[in-house]
Amino acid sequence: MRFIWFTDVCSLFVGCLACVQVRTTGCNAHGQLGLGDTNNRVLFTAVPGLRNLVAVQAGDEHSAAVTLSGHLYLWGRGDSGQLGVGDLESKLIPTRLETFQVVHPGESWPMHHTHTC
Repeated sequence: MRFIWFTDVCSLFVGCLACVQVRTTGCNAHGQLGLGDTNNRVLFTAVPGLRNLVAVQAGDEHSAAVTLSGHLYLWGRGDSGQLGVGDLESKLIPTRLETFQVVHPGESWPMHHTHTC
Protein backbone atom coordinates (compact mmCIF):
# COMPACT_ATOMS: atom_id res chain seq x y z
CA MET A 1 0.00 0.00 0.00
CA ARG A 2 1.38 3.39 -1.01
CA PHE A 3 1.40 6.24 1.51
CA ILE A 4 1.57 9.85 0.36
CA TRP A 5 1.83 12.66 2.90
CA PHE A 6 1.91 16.44 2.87
CA THR A 7 2.89 18.80 5.66
CA ASP A 8 2.69 22.49 6.38
CA VAL A 9 4.00 24.95 8.94
CA CYS A 10 0.89 24.74 11.15
CA SER A 11 1.66 21.14 12.11
CA LEU A 12 -1.20 19.81 10.01
CA PHE A 13 -0.47 16.51 8.34
CA VAL A 14 -2.58 14.93 5.63
CA GLY A 15 -2.05 11.37 4.49
CA CYS A 16 -3.64 9.68 1.51
CA LEU A 17 -3.51 5.88 1.73
CA ALA A 18 -3.41 4.86 -1.94
CA CYS A 19 -5.95 7.68 -2.36
CA VAL A 20 -8.57 5.48 -0.73
CA GLN A 21 -8.68 7.16 2.67
CA VAL A 22 -7.52 10.56 3.87
CA ARG A 23 -6.22 10.79 7.43
CA THR A 24 -5.35 14.02 9.22
CA THR A 25 -3.67 15.05 12.44
CA GLY A 26 -2.39 18.21 14.12
CA CYS A 27 -3.63 21.79 14.42
CA ASN A 28 -7.39 22.16 13.79
CA ALA A 29 -8.26 25.71 14.87
CA HIS A 30 -10.37 26.33 11.75
CA GLY A 31 -11.59 22.80 10.99
CA GLN A 32 -8.76 22.18 8.53
CA LEU A 33 -8.63 18.52 9.53
CA GLY A 34 -12.11 18.00 8.06
CA LEU A 35 -13.38 16.02 11.05
CA GLY A 36 -16.46 18.12 11.91
CA ASP A 37 -14.96 19.99 14.86
CA THR A 38 -12.05 22.23 15.85
CA ASN A 39 -10.30 19.84 18.24
CA ASN A 40 -6.58 19.28 17.63
CA ARG A 41 -5.54 15.67 17.00
CA VAL A 42 -2.40 13.78 18.00
CA LEU A 43 -3.31 10.60 16.11
CA PHE A 44 -4.18 10.25 12.43
CA THR A 45 -7.97 10.20 12.04
CA ALA A 46 -9.87 9.26 8.88
CA VAL A 47 -11.74 12.11 7.16
CA PRO A 48 -15.24 10.83 6.36
CA GLY A 49 -16.92 11.28 2.99
CA LEU A 50 -13.94 11.47 0.63
CA ARG A 51 -13.78 8.75 -2.05
CA ASN A 52 -11.88 8.08 -5.30
CA LEU A 53 -9.29 10.82 -4.79
CA VAL A 54 -6.54 11.76 -7.21
CA ALA A 55 -5.08 14.71 -5.27
CA VAL A 56 -5.02 15.97 -1.68
CA GLN A 57 -3.31 19.10 -0.42
CA ALA A 58 -3.06 20.87 2.93
CA GLY A 59 -2.54 24.57 3.54
CA ASP A 60 -1.82 26.18 6.89
CA GLU A 61 -5.50 26.60 7.73
CA HIS A 62 -7.46 24.88 4.98
CA SER A 63 -7.27 21.74 2.86
CA ALA A 64 -8.51 20.51 -0.49
CA ALA A 65 -9.06 17.27 -2.40
CA VAL A 66 -9.93 16.37 -6.00
CA THR A 67 -11.84 13.22 -6.93
CA LEU A 68 -11.33 11.04 -10.00
CA SER A 69 -14.49 12.57 -11.50
CA GLY A 70 -13.07 16.09 -11.04
CA HIS A 71 -15.07 17.20 -8.01
CA LEU A 72 -13.24 19.68 -5.80
CA TYR A 73 -13.72 19.52 -2.01
CA LEU A 74 -12.46 22.23 0.36
CA TRP A 75 -12.52 22.61 4.14
CA GLY A 76 -11.00 24.67 6.93
CA ARG A 77 -10.65 28.42 7.30
CA GLY A 78 -12.96 30.43 5.06
CA ASP A 79 -13.45 33.80 6.76
CA SER A 80 -11.87 35.68 3.85
CA GLY A 81 -13.60 33.65 1.14
CA GLN A 82 -10.49 31.56 0.50
CA LEU A 83 -12.52 28.36 0.13
CA GLY A 84 -14.47 29.82 -2.77
CA VAL A 85 -17.77 28.19 -1.78
CA GLY A 86 -19.76 31.42 -1.78
CA ASP A 87 -19.61 32.52 1.83
CA LEU A 88 -17.20 33.76 4.50
CA GLU A 89 -17.46 30.78 6.81
CA SER A 90 -15.05 28.05 7.80
CA LYS A 91 -16.06 24.51 6.82
CA LEU A 92 -15.47 21.76 9.38
CA ILE A 93 -16.06 18.96 6.86
CA PRO A 94 -15.08 18.58 3.20
CA THR A 95 -17.49 20.74 1.18
CA ARG A 96 -17.88 20.29 -2.56
CA LEU A 97 -17.47 23.35 -4.74
CA GLU A 98 -20.59 22.66 -6.80
CA THR A 99 -19.89 25.08 -9.63
CA PHE A 100 -16.37 23.88 -10.34
CA GLN A 101 -15.01 20.83 -12.20
CA VAL A 102 -11.30 19.96 -12.31
CA VAL A 103 -10.48 18.87 -15.85
CA HIS A 104 -6.89 17.69 -15.41
CA PRO A 105 -5.90 17.47 -11.75
CA GLY A 106 -2.18 17.96 -11.33
CA GLU A 107 0.06 16.01 -9.03
CA SER A 108 0.88 19.05 -6.94
CA TRP A 109 -0.67 22.50 -6.51
CA PRO A 110 0.44 25.11 -4.02
CA MET A 111 -1.58 26.15 -1.00
CA HIS A 112 -0.53 28.94 1.28
CA HIS A 113 -1.56 30.43 4.61
CA THR A 114 -4.56 32.41 3.34
CA HIS A 115 -5.18 31.30 -0.26
CA THR A 116 -5.13 28.38 -2.67
CA CYS A 117 -3.56 28.66 -6.13
